[in-house]
Amino acid sequence: MQFCRDTFSQALTFYRKKQKLSQDHFSQELALNHPMFEAVSQSILSKWESAKQEPPLIKRMCIANILGQSYKLNTEEKNQLKHAQSLDLQHQKFQNIYDYHYNKVELVSWEKLETVEKELIAQAHENLTNESLSNTINNFERLDLKIIKVSYNDVLLGHCLIGRCLNRDIVLSMIFTNIAVLKAIFSQLESFVQDNVIMPAFTQSANYFLKNMQYDLIQANSILPFYIMPVEDFKNNKLLRYFIEGADDSTLKSFALKE
Repeated sequence: MQFCRDTFSQALTFYRKKQKLSQDHFSQELALNHPMFEAVSQSILSKWESAKQEPPLIKRMCIANILGQSYKLNTEEKNQLKHAQSLDLQHQKFQNIYDYHYNKVELVSWEKLETVEKELIAQAHENLTNESLSNTINNFERLDLKIIKVSYNDVLLGHCLIGRCLNRDIVLSMIFTNIAVLKAIFSQLESFVQDNVIMPAFTQSANYFLKNMQYDLIQANSILPFYIMPVEDFKNNKLLRYFIEGADDSTLKSFALKE
């Protein structure tokens, strides 16, 4: 029995049973092997084995590997993985050339910002997303806008613009210079959010990840896809945090391209 896309559900069932593992036991073993499987439950595994749902390619490959089998890539999958390798992701771990660290994190009303600072943030947002900040904001009505600012003295290193409306906290814009700044933003964001969280996918990898986490895509007149998630997931889901904080598993990618 070969692991490949067409036979994945049958191969998963066959090799799991061959190793005398229950669905519940195997879902726990998956979670121990890699953080990407933290959200996998017995019910999700059952859907994979009955072919009612299909996990993303990287999970299919990892499951085959965990069960001691190889995974045969088809042509489409090879192209998909090679494309993923070439993506210029925002979430890159790097060191600053200049030795500085943020020394201020604050949550303030958007309306209290000076015009010049609003313009700076709006321009940075448009540079990242190819969409004006006003257009992103106008997808949602009657927003109470707050902004998290991370800075070194008076130099802005990162921001997160949030709007609250009708039991929803909406992330509208987020830019950061490095992972430390991103973690500072999310630490403040965790204490701020109270309701369901709407999160945009600022990169192709983020869109792919949020879609495969099976969060609902909401309708918006924006080039950014927006996903809604429970606040408990936003605060407690380890796999989501693993991705948000810039996880870039090059080991899995390099394994995926071996053939």
